[in-house]
Amino acid sequence: TIYNKSLSEHEIAEIFRTQGEVSTRQKLSLGRTRQTITIDGKIAPDEWKDAAVAPIAIDIARGRVTDTPSQAWLTYDAESLYLALRSPLPESDAANPHTKLLAGFFKKDRLVHDESVDDDDSLELLVVPNPGAKDGGDCHRMVVNTVDTTYDYVLRGSGEIDLKWDPAWKVKSLVDASGWNLEARIPFAAFGAKPPADGSVWKVNFYRIWRLLRTEKDGWNFGRRTSSQETMEKFSLGEMVFRGESNVAVKPLSWGPLFRGD
Repeated sequence: TIYNKSLSEHEIAEIFRTQGEVSTRQKLSLGRTRQTITIDGKIAPDEWKDAAVAPIAIDIARGRVTDTPSQAWLTYDAESLYLALRSPLPESDAANPHTKLLAGFFKKDRLVHDESVDDDDSLELLVVPNPGAKDGGDCHRMVVNTVDTTYDYVLRGSGEIDLKWDPAWKVKSLVDASGWNLEARIPFAAFGAKPPADGSVWKVNFYRIWRLLRTEKDGWNFGRRTSSQETMEKFSLGEMVFRGESNVAVKPLSWGPLFRGD
């Protein structure tokens, strides 16, 4: 294609997103932690130094990198899966004192377990511990808001929805002027699974749901399109591989938008 003007960085990125070969099918290598993690919402660096970090950076509706990516930390021990979330505030809102004084930063209306917590600012976690099953495996959906109200159920591979499932996961949030921090511990027994052997693969995805400052759902795994496709072929789940204590985790030093408008 020949254009009659020079293209901005933003325009080039948008053309690549809509026309180019794109893939965000993600894979996360998880190491077994040697640290003791206290679920207090503080995300202490020494406690999480064995964790892998996953960027929650794709605006699902628009199919582009969000302006304010969140990060998820994941690790495990002999009994549990550990998850931490760091969700910073958009710079424009963090710098505006009226936002905090008049409305706060987060919608947090749901206070009772198994209410529609995803109507609030929240984290959504999808986990399929048995993706090799003939029926595709059971998808466990867990949602938590900034005041630690949880909502969870299982979509069985058979198509049945089990609303009585309760993973008894432990969560703790800390909210301050920089954003929302969350820590969680989920027993493997809650998934009906034994502690994963080295090399085991589970299917997962993470979503940061925004309600008050914006209406947006950001995800880790998004989709793929090849040159023969006009639209994105969406996948809701990426892969999480349990590597044991020999895993080498890659951690980003900082996050920022990959492109901006003029």
